[in-house]
Amino acid sequence: MDPIFFGFKPEFRPYHHNQIWELMWFGEGRWDWNTLYYDLTVPQRRFWTKKMNRILEAREEQRNNNNPDAKNKKPPTIVKGPF
Repeated sequence: MDPIFFGFKPEFRPYHHNQIWELMWFGEGRWDWNTLYYDLTVPQRRFWTKKMNRILEAREEQRNNNNPDAKNKKPPTIVKGPF
């Protein structure tokens, strides 16, 4: 019997681990590595990545509205994997 899932190809692993690290970092400790790596599926991680991007963009927009000199700065974005 063949396994159903062989894991990520080597070229996708940096994207996968980077996404997990950024969710941990920008999540401000709300998740741990095991939850993100083992418990969340790819669509769930993608959902939370998009949600965090929207939150970071809203914070940056609010910051730019309060400080006109900050309009030239780019907000941090979470790298999205190819999956």
